Amino acid sequence: MSGLIRVARASLIGYLIVALLVIGAVGAWPSVGWASFVTSETTVPVSTVDRLADLSRLRAVLEHRVVAQRLADLGLSPDETAARLAQLSDAQIHQLTQQLESLQPGGDSGLGVIVFLLVIAILVVVLLQVSGHRVLITK
Repeated sequence: MSGLIRVARASLIGYLIVALLVIGAVGAWPSVGWASFVTSETTVPVSTVDRLADLSRLRAVLEHRVVAQRLADLGLSPDETAARLAQLSDAQIHQLTQQLESLQPGGDSGLGVIVFLLVIAILVVVLLQVSGHRVLITK
């Protein structure tokens, strides 16, 4: 019976190693590209930049108490901030507005890192159990 268990463990370890190699190799290969005709509407971008709307959104963000305090700490008064906003081009204002939309106000919670570390720890424990090794912690 122990011979059968040993073979099962060895085959499971081999399977996991091959699976990890295959998953890693699939991500390294480039995806297949297909050639086709493209209409002119998709190749020429239509400018949908609305300077007034973008400026109003930026001013609303800059008027928040925390942002205004941070700008004051950096030595910028509200008048200086408005003068610098007026110097920006339409494309720069639009880019800044788009970056504000993707900003996470609270920051990253780190949940992804915690889940990743737990998955790695569980994988190590499973591999140790399958291979028959034991970890003993003594004082």
